Amino acid sequence: MGPWQEFVASLVGSLAWPAAIAFAALIFRKPLLDLLENIKELTYGGVKATFNREIAEATAKTPRDRPPMGIISEIDPSLLKLAEVSPRAAMLESWLKLESLMRKGLDKKGKDANSISGAQLVQLAGANKVVTQEMVTSLMGLLQLRNLAVHSPSAKLDVSQAREFLVLAEVNEYLLRQSAGLDSKQE
Repeated sequence: MGPWQEFVASLVGSLAWPAAIAFAALIFRKPLLDLLENIKELTYGGVKATFNREIAEATAKTPRDRPPMGIISEIDPSLLKLAEVSPRAAMLESWLKLESLMRKGLDKKGKDANSISGAQLVQLAGANKVVTQEMVTSLMGLLQLRNLAVHSPSAKLDVSQAREFLVLAEVNEYLLRQSAGLDSKQE
């Protein structure tokens, strides 16, 4: 191979990845721009992105037949205290409470859901009319937030974000109890 051919081959090899990235950016520019607009904070080492947008989306997906206005007073005080110490732990505990209620609702319908969790549990609860389809959407939004909180240890969660999650979870708990016929808090 001559010197010019080696130079051209080296140049093509050097430009392949940047060209591929530029091509992908061109094709996906709209979704990338939407994503960039909604990122509040981004860190490269350790990959961190603030997820206030997900909280807003979960709020928007929460069913409109909301419970009475005093719902904040019904949030488990131990969860509120836990949020002060560990927002992540409070969010996880709140989600586990919702999973437990979905299992109880499914159990009332003769369905065993002890071996599943997360999205499968939400979908099974929806398929068996333990929750409405609107609630499935809301619960999936909460699950996404829960997953971000639990699986992004570098994400800095503050008490206000945990409280917002707890309020959304409490609304869903109220609606879940109504939908599944689990009326009392002792269930």
